[in-house]
Amino acid sequence: MAKFKIQKTRTGAPGYEASATIVVDSYANNQKLDSSGTASDSGYHEGGVGGYTSQTIASVQPTVKVRSETATTGSIIAQRGAHKFQVSDENTVQDEDIVAGQQYRISSVSGTNWSQYGAGPNANTNDVFTAAINGSEAVLDDGTVQNVAVCNLVNLVTPSAANTMSILCTAATITDGTVANIGTGTIDGYTNRTAAYLTWTTGSGSLFKVGQTVNLTNSNASGAFTVGEINSTTNLTIVTSTDQGFASNATAATVTFLASKISNKYVWDFLSDGQAQSGGGGYTGVNNPNRYRYWFEDPSDVFVKVASA
Repeated sequence: MAKFKIQKTRTGAPGYEASATIVVDSYANNQKLDSSGTASDSGYHEGGVGGYTSQTIASVQPTVKVRSETATTGSIIAQRGAHKFQVSDENTVQDEDIVAGQQYRISSVSGTNWSQYGAGPNANTNDVFTAAINGSEAVLDDGTVQNVAVCNLVNLVTPSAANTMSILCTAATITDGTVANIGTGTIDGYTNRTAAYLTWTTGSGSLFKVGQTVNLTNSNASGAFTVGEINSTTNLTIVTSTDQGFASNATAATVTFLASKISNKYVWDFLSDGQAQSGGGGYTGVNNPNRYRYWFEDPSDVFVKVASA
């Protein structure tokens, strides 16, 4: 499984002032890299870590759907497998609405007696516990929690099934693109009614793969686009299932994909390029996902950007 590193902090730790926040469990890799991928104290962080996104260190920010709750952004608490993590969402649950048997993370201690719900005797913010009893409106405390569960990575921007999650990655950003008709007939197997050229001169990132998602803005082209062909570092054939004509027009765009697996240095996609693994001669499962280096800054020709907070 891809090893993913977690950083945790705690407020009010023994031996410190009650308001002091310290790192109590850090597995963060603090090596930094410059834009070419060379180690440099003045460069950017190498990859990233999990942990609560409320911490000062940048942390991967997934979109999570815990149980039947509304999908929201969330935090990664711990790794539970190559493709699954224990996470908390950002939905606020009042203590009177707690359900026995469900996991929660304390977001506000307030005046609530958390030990009666199954938390430790000195429960504090960010502590995770399994509820021992249901909440009750008869107890007028005002502490709050957030939902916790183990979720699997899926290839959906907004997860729809219970206990699933997604991590958005950006391979490129385009600020001065042009969408143009590719001409009559067909090109590379695509018709001029379902495909167009996307060209640009200004942007960041060039780690394109066929099948990545293309998000257009300020364009008269409509539909969900993917990368159909890579013509050059500044020219893509983009494909949609919506039959239309493409008048030449300006656009901004991002090229994105979703993570199938992530470590502190690398992120993998859900795409299959049909190539053997380097040096191994085999394939990863039923497909061979692409692997990328990543950081939390704008994408480059070395790194993709992973969503963070």
